[in-house]
Amino acid sequence: MADLYSIVVSLEHLEKAFVRDSVGADEYDTACKGLISKYKTLAPLITEYVPSLDRFLADYKMQCPAAVNRLRKGVSAVKEFGGGSGGGGGVRASLVFQIGQHFITLMDYLKLGQVAVDQLHPCLNDLVDTINKHDADFAGKQKLLDWLVKMNNMKASEELDVEAARQLLFDVERTYNDFHRALETS
Repeated sequence: MADLYSIVVSLEHLEKAFVRDSVGADEYDTACKGLISKYKTLAPLITEYVPSLDRFLADYKMQCPAAVNRLRKGVSAVKEFGGGSGGGGGVRASLVFQIGQHFITLMDYLKLGQVAVDQLHPCLNDLVDTINKHDADFAGKQKLLDWLVKMNNMKASEELDVEAARQLLFDVERTYNDFHRALETS
């Protein structure tokens, strides 16, 4: 339980340091991903002693709202809100190509009936990462992040049901079209 305590407190301090610009985006992102990974690894091992994060926080009278928020979302603020750098024309063109590639791959996975979290998550994660590097702002971007957060809270062995898979495909196709419209107007 000491490990869980240290993860929560460390993440709370990291979140506050990031908000105050005391730590850079890259350093924050790396540290945040590490702490979230440690939490996800530790949580199933201690369920006998700690049935829930909320109960743990209440038992130890911990006030760590930023850490709880980040652990529930399962992604760093850099991934959630963006913060990459678009760069020059060649870099931008490369990112646009990569984003298109990730969109198409994710849509193909869904159309082929691949609905397991461990199949879809890496592709969706790469798509969100690349979109954030592009720093593009377009409709539907939040939908992708919502799906990523949802999958972060699922087990790798879980699968999306038919309705959820259909909705994800619809959201991805719509966001893909929104991305193209945003490129045409920029």
